[in-house]
Amino acid sequence: MIQSGDAAVRHAGALFRVLDGETVLYHAETGASMLLDPMGSLIWACFEQPVSVEDLSIELADEFEAPAAVIASHVLQLARQLESDGFLTALASEES
Repeated sequence: MIQSGDAAVRHAGALFRVLDGETVLYHAETGASMLLDPMGSLIWACFEQPVSVEDLSIELADEFEAPAAVIASHVLQLARQLESDGFLTALASEES
């Protein structure tokens, strides 16, 4: 399960289409699908390249001038759901 300090990236089997600010995800290998609202779509877009959940949360909190703890909770919750459904791949932590 993804933790806040973990990095993640989109799974290669995840297909998506953005429609009117929302993103429809489809996993070609599992058949799983998901609809993301505009905020979820923004978070999904950020996982195009590997990024840690913590760094992404800080960046979004700064950009939206929102409480960091609230943003971090939402980003972590979505990242875990995306991972659970096979849309995100967690990367090994570089901590020793």
